[in-house]
Amino acid sequence: AERLITGEASDEQLKIYGLKAPSMTVSLVLENGDTIHIEVGDKTLNGQAYYIKQTDSRAVYTVDYTWYDVLERLVLDPPYP
Repeated sequence: AERLITGEASDEQLKIYGLKAPSMTVSLVLENGDTIHIEVGDKTLNGQAYYIKQTDSRAVYTVDYTWYDVLERLVLDPPYP
């Protein structure tokens, strides 16, 4: 994540950021076996980032748009036949 937007988003804020109905959910499995579930919302107004949050949290962050684009391509156009 690049920047913390809010540590405790209201339901209205989650809706504004596109996180009430996320466009993508990512599950990351860490080396220690823990899993982190990340929800991806809308693009920021300047188009340079997306709003994200962990599923079990109300803290909203931004992440560079290229992060989303790479993950989306892995799903839509896998690097194997």
